[in-house]
Amino acid sequence: LASEIDQLQLFTTANRQLEESVDGYSFKISLQEDIWGQISAIEKFSQNNQKFACIHLSNAKDNAAEAQFDEEFLANSAALACIGAFSLSRGCLFLDDLMDVDRAHFPRHGLIDRRGNFRKAAQYVRRLLPTLARKNNSEKVILSNISNGQNWFSSDFSQAKNCYRLILCRSRDATLDWSKVNSENPSFKSCTDLLSGKYIRKNDISSKVTNGVLLHLN
Repeated sequence: LASEIDQLQLFTTANRQLEESVDGYSFKISLQEDIWGQISAIEKFSQNNQKFACIHLSNAKDNAAEAQFDEEFLANSAALACIGAFSLSRGCLFLDDLMDVDRAHFPRHGLIDRRGNFRKAAQYVRRLLPTLARKNNSEKVILSNISNGQNWFSSDFSQAKNCYRLILCRSRDATLDWSKVNSENPSFKSCTDLLSGKYIRKNDISSKVTNGVLLHLN
């Protein structure tokens, strides 16, 4: 996407009259890409050119016959995309797809199944939205670094004066090592279980949490 944005920047520079008549641009991010990295690049372009950014995150794989039913992977991607959307100064992000596509081309899980039940991705987004809701543009999310582990990975971000660490599992069987979490995050006092929505104080945390969690670092 970086090279495509460079090409788009060259186009806008060479066609100023045409560019002035355009209100915004549409971008597509695939799940195989660095979601936060791509959103940050789009935000930079949007800010430099004062244009609206419409971002589409596709859940489909490149091969039309290949299914994407990895619920952990999709939930993690939805959580990262949801947080990334609130880092945009002027723009929006669409998650594809709302409902499961279980037949024909590009079969994939959506945010809800075909009976209307929330999948894990929808639950994660549902739990994150109240935290991310902002009163004005000065409260936009600032994306930081992503640290990769074998079974889990963490993503840091801040909003206004609040700092957070999102911890997500790579597989359903992964178990979070809370002793390691405590040693790496001595300041955190509570967290939110992204699947159940439970607000858990540090001393009440179960050692068998297997869902994504949002640590409140201050």
